[in-house]
Amino acid sequence: MCSSLPVCLLALLPLALVAETPQRNPVPLKHWAAPQYFQTPHPEDSAVSTAPLTFVAITPCRLADTRPGSGYPALGSMPLPALLPQTLPVAGACGTPSSTSPALAYSLNITVVPPAGTRGGYLTAYPNPASPVPLAASLTWNPSESYQTNAVVVEASSDGSVNILVSFSTDVVVDINGYYTASPTRTASLVFNANAMSAYPASGSSTGLQTTIVSSVSSSLSLPVTAWAIKPSSSINLMLTFNVPLNFSTASAPIVHVHFLTGPGSAAGAVVLPIFVCSVPAVVNIPGTCFVGYPKVVAAFDAAASSAVYTFNHFDVAYALSGYSFSSRGINAGDFFALTLGRSTSDSFGDQIYITSIEFNYQTN
Repeated sequence: MCSSLPVCLLALLPLALVAETPQRNPVPLKHWAAPQYFQTPHPEDSAVSTAPLTFVAITPCRLADTRPGSGYPALGSMPLPALLPQTLPVAGACGTPSSTSPALAYSLNITVVPPAGTRGGYLTAYPNPASPVPLAASLTWNPSESYQTNAVVVEASSDGSVNILVSFSTDVVVDINGYYTASPTRTASLVFNANAMSAYPASGSSTGLQTTIVSSVSSSLSLPVTAWAIKPSSSINLMLTFNVPLNFSTASAPIVHVHFLTGPGSAAGAVVLPIFVCSVPAVVNIPGTCFVGYPKVVAAFDAAASSAVYTFNHFDVAYALSGYSFSSRGINAGDFFALTLGRSTSDSFGDQIYITSIEFNYQTN
């Protein structure tokens, strides 16, 4: 116990000072709301897509803190100078993509921690480079607050960075909780079974819908599904017609998949299946000149016949309908679409093939 009150007070003074001194303007790292979509403005460049970007969330993470000893020196370790843009690298940090191909904008939470006695000011975050500097402020602060925060979405620079500019010198803290990327490609398919197709021209008994295999190996073997039996070098085509869906996107070429089977015991050979397509407005009659050909060669190697087990080989032949054009127009939503399929005279596969279905795969809007 102290024998003198003044001595006791002096001894306790350092402890009291330590206990009452708070951490200098702690800035918590916390969650904040980010919009699900972000529209990147490109009025000066009509070639750039104006489709909204989609938000991809990541765990909130600190990118930069200019206060000395913070451990986040991406913008340095001293207050940012007034009116001098500072570049903050973002791509690859805090779990963001290392390139800007998927990340086109960032969801940031920016905090200013102004030194004591400073006047109010503003902060602007924008892509680098940008000239002149955007006039819109991302955040404003007044001198009476120890720190002030605002959430912003900032378009990414080509190198994955953003610029930070302050009107008066101040410390800055930058956090991130996600990035924005182009919406993932969405695809859809129309699948037509053999019953949706017809022979063209009318074939009589030379071909038709089959439920059993037409083969010298076994005439009683049932097909897995109803199919069109097409002979080698046949002059018969199959025709399929439909309307192109209204959600069809012209951003890329659709893909046609032709599915067919070969029966057991067939010798190996090359199946040559050219297709011809025509796409015209629904109110227009189909002119013969609108058909564009896409030849395809398929090497078919078939299992040998077995007295106990019969097998079918399945083939999926894909045709990318790139370059289609008739009367200076491509394939459009709502078009009347016609497709014919036959076997080429150069086909070296000496047996029937069995067309089971045709699939029209396309990107949607």
